[in-house]
Amino acid sequence: MASTTDSSGQRSRARRPPRTANVRFPIPLWALVLAALLLGAAGLAVLRAEPWNDGIMNVSVTISADGRAPVVHRAQILFSSSRKHRAMAYAEIDLEQWAGQVIRFDVRGDLQARHPEKKPIRGQLGCSAELVTSSGPVRLEFAGWQNDGSADMGFHVGQLGCQSFLVPGTADGPFVYAADDSLWHVVRVPENARLQVSFTPVMPHHVGPDPDRFIPPPASTGEPPLGLGARSERGSRRPPDVFVYVVDALRADHLGPYGYHRNTSPSIRAFAATATLYRSAYAAATWTVPSIASLLSGCYPAMHRAAAQFPAARLPEWLVLLPEALRPAGYRTALVSANAHLSAPFGFAQGFDELSCASDQDSDPGPPSCEWVNTRAAEFLAAQDPAEPVFMYLHTMEPHLPYAAAPDSFRRFNRGFSGRHQPNYPDLLEAGGLYDPDLGREDVEYFIDCYDACVFEADRGFGEFLDLLRRTGRFHNSLIILSADHGEAFLERDVLDHGRTLGREELQVPLIVRFPGGEFGGVSVSQPVSLIDLYPTILSVTGADPPTGYPLPGFDLALPALHPVLSRPRPIFAELARYGDNSLDLVCVIDEDGYKRVVDMSAVPWQLVSDRAVGLWDTRRDPSERIDFTALLPVRVSYHEQLIARWLLDQLYWHDLCATEPEPVPEVPEKLRRELEAVGYVE
Repeated sequence: MASTTDSSGQRSRARRPPRTANVRFPIPLWALVLAALLLGAAGLAVLRAEPWNDGIMNVSVTISADGRAPVVHRAQILFSSSRKHRAMAYAEIDLEQWAGQVIRFDVRGDLQARHPEKKPIRGQLGCSAELVTSSGPVRLEFAGWQNDGSADMGFHVGQLGCQSFLVPGTADGPFVYAADDSLWHVVRVPENARLQVSFTPVMPHHVGPDPDRFIPPPASTGEPPLGLGARSERGSRRPPDVFVYVVDALRADHLGPYGYHRNTSPSIRAFAATATLYRSAYAAATWTVPSIASLLSGCYPAMHRAAAQFPAARLPEWLVLLPEALRPAGYRTALVSANAHLSAPFGFAQGFDELSCASDQDSDPGPPSCEWVNTRAAEFLAAQDPAEPVFMYLHTMEPHLPYAAAPDSFRRFNRGFSGRHQPNYPDLLEAGGLYDPDLGREDVEYFIDCYDACVFEADRGFGEFLDLLRRTGRFHNSLIILSADHGEAFLERDVLDHGRTLGREELQVPLIVRFPGGEFGGVSVSQPVSLIDLYPTILSVTGADPPTGYPLPGFDLALPALHPVLSRPRPIFAELARYGDNSLDLVCVIDEDGYKRVVDMSAVPWQLVSDRAVGLWDTRRDPSERIDFTALLPVRVSYHEQLIARWLLDQLYWHDLCATEPEPVPEVPEKLRRELEAVGYVE
């Protein structure tokens, strides 16, 4: 068997598959297969042609890594187009020089006749690839996402990843091909790894007129979420209470525990000192309904589909929300929300014993205060048996627009900027809208002063809630979670408000968790986490085991707190489908190395709010996301495209499996509509 040399000077071998290889097609002894496979760029091998070998497979495998010159392997392989068994060629490439790096390998090829004047040959190059490591072989999937907008899933329009078709009869492989004879895959190379690639000719009579697109099986098969098991305090008479306290539109970087220089959050700072602080926490969306729907269900918006805002979406009934999951464990459940969206018409009543929403108040339209939320919480707790555990979700609206802090609070943060516009929707819209408004720097600084004053009031409300838990004896043996549904933008990407982009200022949220008994108190976790992780964390702490029928993509937040070195990062996703007509649909992934990519998958891409809303950023070295690496790191861009494509395929699979019928459009009462209009949710 001849050795060949690639364009980098590296020696590689072309050989038949070992007898133990998982190969669908046998290699006939009479076929001349594998002659000078992976020949370098210097030229093609001169092959001894048997009379029945009337076709030639021209093959190249190109390996690319950011910052390095690509390495190309080439070969010509003879085959017979008329024999009963398809020929197969096999190659192995040592990847040691790329160990630890993210590489992209491209497989290109075509079929041609040895004597085209006698018998032309049409067809594609079929391919199957494995990454062989010390742990064994791993099948690599040439798979991609495709949506032309004609299906019921109207958002996420376009193509991502590698679009491939299944070669009939190779399901065990599988072998796939691309219409343009170009296949690619991105992989992180472990130590001592080899790439094994197999090729076969795919003739038109093999495929037929209607080829099957290759769709990989779902990455998760419904195993229980990764967790530590029930961890209620030893000797406790009952499971711990659970309190999820969400502050609407609260930016993490405007809080003391996250390094903010202004004293906006004395209560939160004191709470964080005895709790677990997650420094890189992300919402699943940047406006309330899809974000909290993901928090309460443990699923991403691409699966639960409560994503669009205009017209508003409704949470589907097939989801098992946290209160439904905890009821069988004996929990009494309550939702207290100053945000009118978190109400029964939008599907958020599922599983809650008691519901107190903004639309229930008798005052004029507008969000009620933290005091109102705490009063409703106190009334609920006073009516409960202390021997029974409770689950409460609480949602306050400070510091959401219109940033209407009390004068005493504003004086603490007023720097004297002479902003032209008061922070309310009519004035902002008159100034040019929330997208690229005609505002000077002093206007923005004035808004920030008003915002910080509202953060201070939200902090005071949270401190009063903690005092309530102490007075009622429900503080010590409780899981207490402080977070936000999203952040807030101040022209970092030429927009104000939220739900406009997936930038750091809108997507990153505070997350501070006090585990029962103060476990992991004072621990700071730098590993990126998501609000979808709250669902499996609560299940693990309480010991609840709901039959969801679908997998939970999150994990127990105690894992990185307990084993920060051993806990491995995983990709985190987020998305924004703000409008029902798909005019703004962004998808984001943050990979294991901290690189963040936002792509535009809207039906009308030119309606994006800003060019700075999409790009590739290194969040570890550039946390403000100012330097776009899209042009400099093409392999990383391909990696993110592949991650998003595979993730979307999984979300579609589980949604279609669980959703039995379309969810109706919410019927919004007039009083609720006025509440939403007062805070800008009706256009």
